Amino acid sequence: MDNLKDSFEAVADWCEKQLEEKQGREIGMTFGAMLRAYGRLATLPSRLQGDQRAAKERELNAKAEQLLFELSTRFFVAHESKPKIVEPHFMRTNMTYDTGPRPQE
Repeated sequence: MDNLKDSFEAVADWCEKQLEEKQGREIGMTFGAMLRAYGRLATLPSRLQGDQRAAKERELNAKAEQLLFELSTRFFVAHESKPKIVEPHFMRTNMTYDTGPRPQE
């Protein structure tokens, strides 16, 4: 079981580092924390039985869901709050503009 715990930790560390570099510290740390919560859920000790195990599973599920919500919120805010560059859009039109009186012929 320790090998699985170590694997979750290694993956969480790697993802955290990669996301911090590309998406920012908050997103990287939140994603890493979420993976660790799922790792703890996947590696619950077998000595926990019945109500004790169910309570721990509910606790870890709630924590993981909260972190997933925070991650998606932070990701959305990080990408939607950036100003978007809009290129001018040219299109042909049949409209003409009257710039003054017509010349007399």
